[in-house]
Amino acid sequence: MELAPRGQVISFQEVGFGVSYALSDKIAMGGRLKYLAGTSTIQVVDGGSLRLRTEEENYALTLEQELTVNTSNALVYESLDSVSFDYNPSRLDPSDLATGNTGLAFDLGVAVNLDRLRLNASVVDLGASIDWQDDVTSLRFTGTDVFTGLDLLENLLRDTVSLETAVDSLLLTYEPERSSEGYTTEIGASYYVGGEYDITGRFTAGAMLVLEDRLDELQPALVLIGRYALTDWLQVGLNLNHRPGIRTNLGLHLYATPGRLRVFASSDKFITLLSSGNTSLAGVRLGLALALGQRAERPGRSRSSFASLPGYR
Repeated sequence: MELAPRGQVISFQEVGFGVSYALSDKIAMGGRLKYLAGTSTIQVVDGGSLRLRTEEENYALTLEQELTVNTSNALVYESLDSVSFDYNPSRLDPSDLATGNTGLAFDLGVAVNLDRLRLNASVVDLGASIDWQDDVTSLRFTGTDVFTGLDLLENLLRDTVSLETAVDSLLLTYEPERSSEGYTTEIGASYYVGGEYDITGRFTAGAMLVLEDRLDELQPALVLIGRYALTDWLQVGLNLNHRPGIRTNLGLHLYATPGRLRVFASSDKFITLLSSGNTSLAGVRLGLALALGQRAERPGRSRSSFASLPGYR
């Protein structure tokens, strides 16, 4: 039997400073520099494997090992028979902003406003990575180990046969090397291309193509958007999300512009939330911005594209 796992799970908080600039009355560009504060992670280093073989003659167990697992704030390890996971993907602790687990990332975007038609493109988490230095536990399985078992006849004559002894001997044979040395994880970027069109004065329809870099492979997703303006400053909508291999789901979003405030909220898996009741399977994003200065606008209700909002996913 051979196992060759690959992948990583990363949780982090981010604080960013963004700037946008209107090149003309139709084209605007923006960017954001983000400070990343890692909270927890589990990473299996690429190229590793475990191969377990049972000999036909004496049933000896041979384990060929070349596998490294890196963790931070996720694993409590004493020995192979005393391992527990302490991974909390929804952890949100302000103290995590000032640890040794830090990194940087960039967001870039461009929006084109052609009156009733608006187009946009952006990249999120460009060049993102986190250096993990605090509470690191790395386990490295290396080399070839053989477990031939116990001489039961000899132990039987001595009246010392013990299954616990056999298990302890087996675990000691395959015990990995343990390290607290820091490591770095890279976070794949996400690319967004979309647009929307005002079908009527109050109803807007749009679409967005998403490409997410996951383990050096671009995973596509398609989002269809419908939004209705309840008032001049409040818009609500639905977004239908489809990703290959995962069932199509429904999300909700809201965008409000009372005065100088810009408020938005969105969810991505509303059907999953209703069917399972598990909030950890769905996501909710909230945003608040304050507009400064004066900007000349055309008469009528101002419009905004959700897909063009920095960080909207």
